[in-house]
Amino acid sequence: MVLTALPAILAMIPLSRSAFWGRMATTIMGGLFLATFLTLLYLPGLYACGSARAWRKAAGVKRLLPQFSMRGMHARQFRLLKRLNN
Repeated sequence: MVLTALPAILAMIPLSRSAFWGRMATTIMGGLFLATFLTLLYLPGLYACGSARAWRKAAGVKRLLPQFSMRGMHARQFRLLKRLNN
């Protein structure tokens, strides 16, 4: 994906200085960059979050960590884990 989007974005730079094609070239560059960002970073992260919750729900797992491992945690980490377990 990056190997095709990056050269296309870079190829639009000289065209973006044109008075006639400048705005279209800028729009294409922005769209390619946004599509690459969404495909490579945002969507895999969204999928990972959703699949972890679905797996826990299907398996009936209510806690992320067992009780005994919560002993050495800071209060903020404990509150976050407690909120995630509910």
